[in-house]
Amino acid sequence: MSRLNGSAYNVYVAFCRPRYECASHWIILLSHPGSALCTWYHVAGGPARNKPYRFEIKEVQRLNSPDFAEKIWISGIPADHASELEEIAESIPLQESQNWTVRVVRALEKQGLVPRNTSAHFLEPYVGTN
Repeated sequence: MSRLNGSAYNVYVAFCRPRYECASHWIILLSHPGSALCTWYHVAGGPARNKPYRFEIKEVQRLNSPDFAEKIWISGIPADHASELEEIAESIPLQESQNWTVRVVRALEKQGLVPRNTSAHFLEPYVGTN
């Protein structure tokens, strides 16, 4: 895949600034170390927007977007495993972004792409608080 080239990637989870009275939107980011750009993996739509959920991949996005209230580094992954992140993200049932993100990270843990207990340590404390 053209967007997945190079020797290594960093995986982040970004928490967007809440808009209106909705919960914070969560996005998984994949970026080369030192790059200001990344690819976003996330679920868009849903009941709050009166649209069906859909999975989106947005390439060439800002790693330090002003839309992010916070960004957490999750892990580094070798480039030859980056396409697995995309496959896992596409396989998780569509739902609100917070739970979808936690489930993607749990699946990455099971595949050995990120350290065990990453979701419990970094993400589960945020579920229901944003």
